[in-house]
Amino acid sequence: MLKTPIPRTVTLAALMSAAAVAVSGTGHAQEKFVFGGLLPLTGPASLFGPGMSTAVEVAVADINAAGGVRGATAELVTADDACDANIAARSLDRLLGQGAKAIMGTGCSNVTLALLDKIQSSKVSMCSGANTAPQLTTAPSGGYFARSSISQVMQGPVMAQAVLQDGNSNVAILSRGDPFSEGLSTATRKTLESRGARIVKYIVYDPAQTAFEAEVAAIVAARPDAIVSVGRDERGPIFRLLIERGFGPTKVGWYTPAGITPEFYKLVDPSNPGVLKGLKQMAPTKASPTTDFGKRLLAKNAGIKEFLFAAEQYDCTIITALAAEAAKSTDPAVYKDAVAGVTRGETQCKSYAECLPLAKAGKSFAYIGPTGPIYMSDAREPTRAAIQILEVDDKGVVQPKKLVEVGH
Repeated sequence: MLKTPIPRTVTLAALMSAAAVAVSGTGHAQEKFVFGGLLPLTGPASLFGPGMSTAVEVAVADINAAGGVRGATAELVTADDACDANIAARSLDRLLGQGAKAIMGTGCSNVTLALLDKIQSSKVSMCSGANTAPQLTTAPSGGYFARSSISQVMQGPVMAQAVLQDGNSNVAILSRGDPFSEGLSTATRKTLESRGARIVKYIVYDPAQTAFEAEVAAIVAARPDAIVSVGRDERGPIFRLLIERGFGPTKVGWYTPAGITPEFYKLVDPSNPGVLKGLKQMAPTKASPTTDFGKRLLAKNAGIKEFLFAAEQYDCTIITALAAEAAKSTDPAVYKDAVAGVTRGETQCKSYAECLPLAKAGKSFAYIGPTGPIYMSDAREPTRAAIQILEVDDKGVVQPKKLVEVGH
């Protein structure tokens, strides 16, 4: 018996309908969930870029190995934030044009603050593993912004505690004029003053500044027994001037946030790796080449020199994917409200693959990644952290001295 052929027009219509389903997101097998890495590949924070961007790559691979995000394959597109708001805004436009739903970054608090309006109006999520400015706690974002990095409000008291425990009471603070540096400097100052220390000099300098003779002279004239310096590579010439005037780290207490490379001494005295002996640094617990997570990053990118913020950015990626699973939606407008919850539930789990069944089942769980437990607040930022105190030895090697637990 002859079969009635299907009219060609019906066949084409059916094919077009099927294609439309796939494009609309109903057909999970052909969907993509696009992460946009917006991190400092160049500029003053580029030291952290390779570690952070590699961490996102590894996280995306782990997500796909466990089945993707709501059945969709996770993809990564990247752009440079350059720690510059104008460059980052153009890069963000490119990422959005490539379909990014979840922005991983930025690496600099001032850049994120400048982009929050666009993030909110574009209805894409953003999660940073490096932003520490206190302003981000209350900055309007419509709930689209989260961070796995701690606010300087939490790190400042640890810096102050280290200063005081070393027996110092007259403190000079020299700070770069950006949200990161001023946030830490202000938090440190408040804690020092509340505990009876005297701030003999407090100086904030322009981030574009290259000469610091006047600032160093003012600090020397104040005769502090401790100096807190918060900034970036310009700390090199500042440290050199202080040493030349007899206020080096073997003479007075020196305290600064971490992020100083093993080659940093060359900015102070190229012939003396131990020139910074006695300098104390504070940093959130970070991955290193000897940890399992650090080894995974190096296997992906052997050129990584600094691991600070890499674990946090990895966790941002995993937390975002788990929020989508918990909310049962890949729409950032929906899953943003689940971000904090996946870090502070009842059952602990330590990987995307381990947490995924709990998310799918609607269970209460807390993802504990390489950063450790962070238990995000309703402001979508950590309420707990472990901060390391490190000290430079006579060979120029940074040695861990103490681990301080903060938060609740």
